Amino acid sequence: MPVAICIYCRKIASRPFNREHVIPRDFGKFERNLTIRCVCDDCNRYFGGELEWFLARDSGEALLRLHYGAKLKAGVLKNRRISLRIKQPGFFFGARVVVKSAPSGTGFEIELPLQMASRKRGEESWSWLDVAQLPDGDTLAQSLKASEIKVVGPTTESVNHLVERLKALGVPSMSQGRITQQDIATDTLAAEVRYRLDHVIQRALAKIAFNYLAWHQGPEFALRADFDEVRDYVRSGRNPAWHVVGRSPDYILMGDSAQSRVTDGHVIALGWEQSNDFLMVGLSLFNESTYWVQLCKRFSGVWRDLRSGHLFDISRHTVSQLKSVDWRLIRPVQRLPMRISPARTLPQR
Repeated sequence: MPVAICIYCRKIASRPFNREHVIPRDFGKFERNLTIRCVCDDCNRYFGGELEWFLARDSGEALLRLHYGAKLKAGVLKNRRISLRIKQPGFFFGARVVVKSAPSGTGFEIELPLQMASRKRGEESWSWLDVAQLPDGDTLAQSLKASEIKVVGPTTESVNHLVERLKALGVPSMSQGRITQQDIATDTLAAEVRYRLDHVIQRALAKIAFNYLAWHQGPEFALRADFDEVRDYVRSGRNPAWHVVGRSPDYILMGDSAQSRVTDGHVIALGWEQSNDFLMVGLSLFNESTYWVQLCKRFSGVWRDLRSGHLFDISRHTVSQLKSVDWRLIRPVQRLPMRISPARTLPQR
């Protein structure tokens, strides 16, 4: 007799599957964590390598992992979906930076990738250009005519190599042209953070939401045909007839706002859309960006009150249930001290 059915590929097994965490372990270890045993080993490996790896190392949430002290084994974020530009007035305004974990394994540092800055004589502001964006020699030399040029990079060797490359392309001589990582004297750099919420990251978020549904209602409920399209979306990437994952400017916890929040922990909530036609999951890792995941287009079963919410406290490593008031959730215990939302200030160590 089968004792387990995978909620994603419907694989049948004669023994229970290994434990699967609702919130991936890359985002913290918690006492009495929420786990399920209805995801087969094949799906588990696929999700780990094709979805969760990128959510943990190449997303806005990956940057928050470093901000709150999570350690990256690889040491460096991928910086393909994440873009950071310095917004502090001065020479470096507009320069690109990349993020890597600090040597201690917690927190992060920034690094100046190889790039160049130029400005026409008499102008105040500098224009920044990545090495990968350099045009051909004639176009580049013409565009930089009568310009001041500075080359910036992580090491003296990389800077000198680009200087020689520019000279070979006919670019005028450098004017005070070599700046390396060690030339930055400031302790902090204010930066603008942008990241791309693409198909892979959305599927990783949808997986967390669907796992939470299975944890709360059980695998038999999650195997209903109502959820076939979203399970196929997570497992194979096939888009359903609706937009599964979307961002919201609202916070899940009552009283939270962009100016102040009661927790830095992960918040997840399950409930009905206002018309009671379909199920939604609200998800906010580190209580920063809020995502809404639509789990089905229209629910065909009997309506039931299944509202639920949990807080994953990243400092205490605990999981606690939240009380529901419509879509807003409140903690059943005393509220934490108010905390200001983390400023986009990057330490330069």
